[in-house]
Amino acid sequence: MLLVGDSHSRMMLTVLTQYAQERDMTFLASNDNGCGWIEGVREWAEVGSDEDRCQGRRDDWTTELTSALDVDVVVLVQRDRQRKDFESGVSEFVDPAEQALGFPDGVNAAITRTVDDLVAQGVRVVLIEPTPISNTGDPIACLAEMPLVADCVWTTKMKPSSTETTMQDLDAASELVSAISLDDIACPRRPLCVPFLDDEFVYRDSNHVQPDWWVANIDELGARLDAARG
Repeated sequence: MLLVGDSHSRMMLTVLTQYAQERDMTFLASNDNGCGWIEGVREWAEVGSDEDRCQGRRDDWTTELTSALDVDVVVLVQRDRQRKDFESGVSEFVDPAEQALGFPDGVNAAITRTVDDLVAQGVRVVLIEPTPISNTGDPIACLAEMPLVADCVWTTKMKPSSTETTMQDLDAASELVSAISLDDIACPRRPLCVPFLDDEFVYRDSNHVQPDWWVANIDELGARLDAARG
């Protein structure tokens, strides 16, 4: 099993390592901050930067990594890309056709192309849908200032994003693809997201779920991965 993604995938390293060990699976990971798994989307270190976060790490990974490592299952995790990422220039399309489509259609086309490349090799693909992002700032910073946890709760949208809809469509179109939502684990009281529950920090900042929270919910997460792997 190969995990590919950005810092959100790194938050899942501990829980997926444990998951793989319990099932006697070989577990590999290719992840880096700000470097997502979608082929054809370039990620710059910051606005105006000439530093490509993913250079040498994501080029043709769908064929090179999977064939070299004899991968059976690929788990894909990353933050949901947003319009502002492309408008600011932090993210940009490599393919002219996808660039012409713009956001969000270009992102969805790139997602589809990436997954299709994996499926064509007979690789089982598990798409972890992006988890909710706080729209009120950093909940941990809020907890440090406010007297009550309730003061730092935020509301998340219940309607799937276009990225999540695309992932679900890919799931429906191929028996080798599974899309998994973990929103109810990250925000068990949806539509309200609570940053501290059951004596555990759920989020470490505005968008990253704490690794310890994933581990605390390994039974449910593991059951969904088992079903996705078939």
